[in-house]
Amino acid sequence: MAMSGWVDALSRDLKFTRRVLTKNFAFAATAIVTLALGIAASTVIFSVVDAVLLKPLDYEESGDIYRIYTVDTAGLPRGTTGPPHIDPMADDGQSIQAAFYGYSFEQSVVNDEGAAFALNEFRTSQEFFKVFTEPVHLGRAFEPSDNYRNTILSYQTWRDVFGSDPNILGRPINVGSGPLTVIGVAAEGFEFPVGTGMWTLIFTGRDGGMDRPLPLFNMPGYVRAVPGVSAAQVQAELDVFAGRLDAWPDGRALEFVAQPLLEEVVGDLRATLLIVSGATAVLLLIACINVANLLLARGVVRSTEFALREALGARRWRVFRQLMTESFVLCAAGGILGLALALGAIQLLQAIGPADLPRFGTLSIHVNVFLFAAGCVLLVAFIVGFAPALRVSRGDLSTLINTGGRSAAVAPGRNRVFGALVVAEIALAVVLVIGAGLLVRSYSELASADPGFDPRRMLTLVLNVTGRIDVRNMRFDQEQQKVVYDGTGMVGVTRFYQELVRRIDALPGVAAAGATSVAPLNHGLFPVTLGALPVVGSDIAVSDQLAYMNQVSPEFFTTLGIRPLAGRLLEPTDRRETAGVAVVNQAYARAYLDGENAIGRRIRAGPNASSPGGIGFGQLGESVVTEVEIVGVIPDIKQANLQDRVQPAVYIPQEQWITRKEAIVIRAETDDPAALIAPIRRELAALDSTLPAVFAVYTDIVAASMARHKLGAIVLAVFGLVSLTLAAVGTYGLMSFSVNQRFNEIAVRSAFGAERNRLLKMFVTRALQLAAIGVVLGLGGAIAMRQVVASQLYETSALDPWVLALVPLTMLAVTMLASYVPARRASRIDVCAALREN
Repeated sequence: MAMSGWVDALSRDLKFTRRVLTKNFAFAATAIVTLALGIAASTVIFSVVDAVLLKPLDYEESGDIYRIYTVDTAGLPRGTTGPPHIDPMADDGQSIQAAFYGYSFEQSVVNDEGAAFALNEFRTSQEFFKVFTEPVHLGRAFEPSDNYRNTILSYQTWRDVFGSDPNILGRPINVGSGPLTVIGVAAEGFEFPVGTGMWTLIFTGRDGGMDRPLPLFNMPGYVRAVPGVSAAQVQAELDVFAGRLDAWPDGRALEFVAQPLLEEVVGDLRATLLIVSGATAVLLLIACINVANLLLARGVVRSTEFALREALGARRWRVFRQLMTESFVLCAAGGILGLALALGAIQLLQAIGPADLPRFGTLSIHVNVFLFAAGCVLLVAFIVGFAPALRVSRGDLSTLINTGGRSAAVAPGRNRVFGALVVAEIALAVVLVIGAGLLVRSYSELASADPGFDPRRMLTLVLNVTGRIDVRNMRFDQEQQKVVYDGTGMVGVTRFYQELVRRIDALPGVAAAGATSVAPLNHGLFPVTLGALPVVGSDIAVSDQLAYMNQVSPEFFTTLGIRPLAGRLLEPTDRRETAGVAVVNQAYARAYLDGENAIGRRIRAGPNASSPGGIGFGQLGESVVTEVEIVGVIPDIKQANLQDRVQPAVYIPQEQWITRKEAIVIRAETDDPAALIAPIRRELAALDSTLPAVFAVYTDIVAASMARHKLGAIVLAVFGLVSLTLAAVGTYGLMSFSVNQRFNEIAVRSAFGAERNRLLKMFVTRALQLAAIGVVLGLGGAIAMRQVVASQLYETSALDPWVLALVPLTMLAVTMLASYVPARRASRIDVCAALREN
């Protein structure tokens, strides 16, 4: 057939399709909406997967960049690195092109107008801009001659803080740690880590005139592989370095693990996305089954039409082509509506999604997503249209003409096909609804979890106090084998926080106020990590005695409403110059003291990164204790997040372990703690107007810690409701079709005295039989796949009896309701009218 002939044939098919679908609007609308829901869900989830997992990071050749971990004391690849590890890789690596290490530090910078801005500073080694090779916007990258007083600003900092000053290069700028000289401005849009406002070189000790470098560890390391080198080759070279370098001080062998940068950025979101993607595939399959059933039923109803067309000379290929055209038109309409729904859903997700979800802000319907949606439309059109079209186009001509279409569905083969599709639809819906039910129940358990304190009426103020350090003549004392200095150290930082707490506590409407280095559940502070804090004289290996470290003021516990279970709390008399003391939680006492009396036992707390000479000294804080005596035991407080089990924790007085960055926790006397923000700002400005402050209501902090779980539960719950609705529509469609096809049989049964209740029961029972089979299959599938969702649950079993009982009962109830309406119509057939019509 010539091209013009194909175009004419397609035009006729489309015109006929328009007439058929317009005439049967209810059928067309049901099919289009069903497909739109499935395609919209698939498109939205694919856009998330594409943005988070598939799309390369916004760095040049980002696939060649790896995060380097060491294997920690627990045998897990989550340990940090340092110069003794990374520098040899940078100098001698064959498959490694460049390498750096560094850490983030919250800094404040003051512009020419005296306004203070809070930003993140990343302190790094020389080769940072050789791993991230984006060209700088102004100036240059780091060179060997640079030291820790040189800095490179991010484009955003240069624009927002310094007004895009073209003469910024070579200028000194005022930051909290002292003056820095600007040598460059990074490329527009470049950030690593995300949110970084400036990059400076790490202070190594020799930069400050010390006769030996500082023992720098506890930093993330990164490498750029030579182009074309695989991840396996990088790991092989890391294994060689591990065998060549010194072991850990405790004798453990050194082991490195390379993780692609994309996996490092995505983190634990991958598992959640894969589960949601699987749920989306199930939902799309349910939609396909539903529409396929509708098309099969519609084809049977139109069987007389097709038989007459064939009798008049139409070839079966012509009938098949017409049915496939109708299928493609339906799917195209569903795809267009689905894209519109997907666009709205993406905007909604961005509005309600947690702010800390990686790469979530890049969601959009771009070319890849559009092509995916188009592929979905074509695939679905083929799936839902091919089998029905083939089945109808191969029907027996004489049988179709003689039956008139109504009794055609009575054939056992066709009944089995319709029933099997409904059973499959119900089974898939049960699997999806059980998964949704488990996540909703898990979120409910999480929302009702006890954090160990009452977050209501509470407010936090996060500060990073700069300056206020008196350190002179820092040197390494050979006799004491440690770094010493002249001066009072960081006492000025502690005095500032003590005065601020005193002023806030005196404000009207404030019930209590205290300071802490790590406010519970608040990830706006330092990353919460476990460190070795062993009991002196314990038989347990030091590497196995891990705990959270918290530096707190005496008022912290009373502000949170914490009372001691044994001993006492920290007191104002626990000063810098007094003996080191600590309070531990129940988890610490259980894990490392084995039920013994904790009071009086001692914990080894140093030397550490904040001890003089450590990487964090003067920048993050100062620790003046090496051992502390346990003076009290308190109830457990959730530290990192609500879903994790409580970890051992040690609380040390604020003066004995000073930190620059702290949170002031405030308990209000009223239900509106936010009303205290304005007066607190005034008190802070009276002490230091250059310090940026971050306020948060504590109930919002708790809600943010559950945001990912809430989003997952909402998405799966919506999918579950949609699948439940589609299963009900499928059951209703099958029962309506069955009633229509058995119209004559029902009329005859009624004429011979069949009661209405018996007719009603006949159809409802048939629907329940199909539903029961689907429920059993769905339960089996859910049980078989329980491990898939188990990792996402909190205090909820993947075989939760309530969910496994409630979902099948709900599905049976929905099936009964969906079948009742057509069954009731069957029981009310006018026998005389039916027999006359026949």
